[in-house]
Amino acid sequence: MSTATMTQLDLETLVREHHAGVWRFLRLLGCTREQADDLTQETFLVVMRKGFEEIDPAATATYLRKAARYQFLHARRNLSIRREVDLEAAESVAGEHLADGGDFYVSALKRCIEELRGRAKDAVIAVYRNQLPYTVAAEQLGMKENGLKTLLQRSRTVLKACVERKTKGVPFDGAQGRQP
Repeated sequence: MSTATMTQLDLETLVREHHAGVWRFLRLLGCTREQADDLTQETFLVVMRKGFEEIDPAATATYLRKAARYQFLHARRNLSIRREVDLEAAESVAGEHLADGGDFYVSALKRCIEELRGRAKDAVIAVYRNQLPYTVAAEQLGMKENGLKTLLQRSRTVLKACVERKTKGVPFDGAQGRQP
């Protein structure tokens, strides 16, 4: 797509196909959800203004990550996003593992959540899927808010290990939080 021929339909297709991958890359760099939302939008606005020629999906994803990286660095300088990030390592990880927009990892995470048991599963679903505030989720689960936060921290550790194992092809027993 060249600048002159980029239509609204082309832009919509580009955003639909690559939005998740750009957003996840920005989260990998250390952006909050809100920052990733804003910078993803800025990335696509820059692409719309400058235009580019789409060669293939992998090249487009690489171009968009570079544009997002620039937006991240620009925001970091101007908005004081102060997290040290190894940008080359993040780009390497994104290039290898986010080629599909991260859908492979999201799928693994969903399977891992389904393998959780009891309160851990209920807490993860309440807070992350249903987006309930901690106070409401804790009340529904019959817990104190600090207990919920501790349970979620432990659950995230178990989920991280599970996703790592699932994406490496090693079986995982989510009920126990370790390999069988």
